[in-house]
Amino acid sequence: MALRPNKFRQVEEKNILTEVELMEWSPKMDLIALSNVQGEVVMQRLSWRKVWVFPSRGDRINVQALAWRPDSKVLAIGYTNSTLLLCDVENAEILHTLEFTSPISTARWISATDKSQAKCNPCFRETASQFLPQLPCLSKSYGSLSKVPEENTDDAKKLNEQKFLNVLCVGTETGKLHMFIYGVFPAGEITPTKIFNDLSILQSIKHQAPTAEMQEGSVLCTMLSDLLSHISVAMETRSKDDCVDIHTFSFRTPLLESRQQELQILSLKYGQILSLMGYLSTTIHSISEAWEDILLEIDSKLTVYAEEKFKNDSGTVSDDFLELLMLGTPSDELERFLMNTLTEKGLKKLGHSIELSYSNIQKLVLKHVQSVGNAIAYHLSEVRGMALWYDKFGMLGLSTKSVEEALSTSGSFLLKATELQQVIDSSMRNFKAFFRWLYAIILRLSDEPIPPEINKVNQQDLNFVTEFLTENFTEEWDPTRKHIFNLEKVGQYLKDEALQFPPDVSQNAWVQYLDKNPSLKAVLFPHQPEKSLFQQHVELQDAVNKALNGPSVVMAESVRFTYALNLYRGPRFNFVFLQNYSASNHALYTVYIANNLPCEQLIFVEQDTQCDRSPDFVNAVRIKFEDFSLNSSSTSDGANQLVKYKILGIQFFNKDILSVLLIQDAVRITKPSILAQVPLKSIVEILQPIPVVAVQAKSLFSVLESDSAVNVWHLIEMKQLERMRPYNFAVSGSRKVACVLFASRRRVRLFEMDPDEEEDENEETDVDDGAMSERRSKYESRNENEEKDNTSKLNDSLMC
Repeated sequence: MALRPNKFRQVEEKNILTEVELMEWSPKMDLIALSNVQGEVVMQRLSWRKVWVFPSRGDRINVQALAWRPDSKVLAIGYTNSTLLLCDVENAEILHTLEFTSPISTARWISATDKSQAKCNPCFRETASQFLPQLPCLSKSYGSLSKVPEENTDDAKKLNEQKFLNVLCVGTETGKLHMFIYGVFPAGEITPTKIFNDLSILQSIKHQAPTAEMQEGSVLCTMLSDLLSHISVAMETRSKDDCVDIHTFSFRTPLLESRQQELQILSLKYGQILSLMGYLSTTIHSISEAWEDILLEIDSKLTVYAEEKFKNDSGTVSDDFLELLMLGTPSDELERFLMNTLTEKGLKKLGHSIELSYSNIQKLVLKHVQSVGNAIAYHLSEVRGMALWYDKFGMLGLSTKSVEEALSTSGSFLLKATELQQVIDSSMRNFKAFFRWLYAIILRLSDEPIPPEINKVNQQDLNFVTEFLTENFTEEWDPTRKHIFNLEKVGQYLKDEALQFPPDVSQNAWVQYLDKNPSLKAVLFPHQPEKSLFQQHVELQDAVNKALNGPSVVMAESVRFTYALNLYRGPRFNFVFLQNYSASNHALYTVYIANNLPCEQLIFVEQDTQCDRSPDFVNAVRIKFEDFSLNSSSTSDGANQLVKYKILGIQFFNKDILSVLLIQDAVRITKPSILAQVPLKSIVEILQPIPVVAVQAKSLFSVLESDSAVNVWHLIEMKQLERMRPYNFAVSGSRKVACVLFASRRRVRLFEMDPDEEEDENEETDVDDGAMSERRSKYESRNENEEKDNTSKLNDSLMC
């Protein structure tokens, strides 16, 4: 890329209400994500129009990392409470949640290139849409949950329509690196220090020489090559003498490189199942909301009534109701119970609540639970087929046994849902007959006219009442039990405990047939009559996780350590660490500052990613920024005056350019701060070969002495930041923009880094407000047209 001096152009300068901590540009759209000190994430356009604000997750919970998915449709937000959220950029909806055991230290989302994709024909064709109906929407009428758009039920994780495989790498403060394909599918968890220590122990045993054990530390940065063949992890570790070590660990990822097509298919399938499991959890929650506590009211009243009869030694509750059914005349105690305790109004309210609640639960079970259960079983059947194909998927860690167990568990869940449906049908039928019968009795005792539809009782209704009394009034008062009546049989299916009153299936013809032919049970889904729907839902979740997390273990075990490089040893600082991969020469570029900002120098390191062992030399250089400028007013002889600059921030603009934020190193600031661009090609030309033996003995920071720093002032393209004291910045090479944050952290200045060729080449650096407004309008118009052409659907929704 040819650099042109002084061609940066300011397009905006805006105030911010809350102090900013992190800034991250979208790689595809003119959007920037900002996190502030309150733990909020704000999405802004380049024109500084606010798109949305994602609220804080709680007091003292701050944002630790921001990472855009390469297609810019999803933003990953890592928090200090060890939680990472994937948010839909369109509406800030939470798509997925990842929980870790320790706070997140870094997150990076890396995409493979088209060169890394397999060129053979797809080994799997998705056919679910041909055989499975569209899942129905979850309506507000069945609970307090918001409506789920119908078109998103099968792709709730937003995984479809991605061209290339991408991997979200998340580092934690305890030194673990987690990888997730598409940000969802677990692709391995590695602990670089543990791998290093294990290999060191083996080498020490082999050579009979003791070796120092590396302590756990925090992941500073991670980088995957664009072929997904190599991963580098930079870590900060503490030694026993309270010093800090920084190492970069290099690993080979052979499975990730060679099985991208299979991993892509498996990841998309995992996302579909995960979306369905989320839909099922939402449905179970809606069923719990549809069930009401008022349904237990009649049980409590009957328990009190039974206790009174026991104390008065006046018989049992079942005797009173059976006498009423046979003779049509209640006892005095039962009459008082019906007229004063149960009452006509209470019976009507209870009957209405039962009918409404059971109807809603019935609809959810029939339309939603059955549909999503069938879909989960279908997809698990396809995963089982993948697991049987060992050469393609089995070697990735898919266990046929665990997948079959998950499939069997899904079948058991469907059987339990069918059982619940039958219990609801039976309960609604018997409750209606029982309440209609009691309602007619109460009206007759009150000398009220009985409506014809209530007074009309046929033999079938009497049979239902008899069945209801037989099932529910056989228990008598027991002082050791809190409740002896359980007329309501549906609520027990929604609790995390075994069923107290499982349905009696001993007279079922199918059950009797299976008992006579036990060999058939081996090919049928098992039925577990003692478990609730809630328990079987939990079992299904655990079985699915166990079946689909196998590849994560195999992927982690396939990672091969190549070598580690000691970059720094000494006192602890607030390290600034960057890594980038160059596909042209298969090199990993590492840039770090081992000092508190602002500092005078940075270190640039080039590592060969094609090495399978520790190299003999590593290329590195110290870099400084010093300007020799003519200043006759301050020097009597008109000699050149040396102006030293300190580094305030560093960012990779793209794979070819390093961006640096500079401020003058002087007590009295006479020069404006500078936003500089340094071509990596020019830095590579001044790299010095350093023996790795010397680096491992001391550290690269110590080997490269401060006096050896190379001044690269003549290589930079720069923009002077007039009338501002900067704090930090963020750049985007794909969008050719930069955002510089003021020292107050409540004001930003936005720049276009590569303006159009037709702009005036002699344009002044400082422009008046009218010219700035005209440029801004041209720039916004051009960008809006570009966004409509490239990402019209998403941007239109964002504009709304």
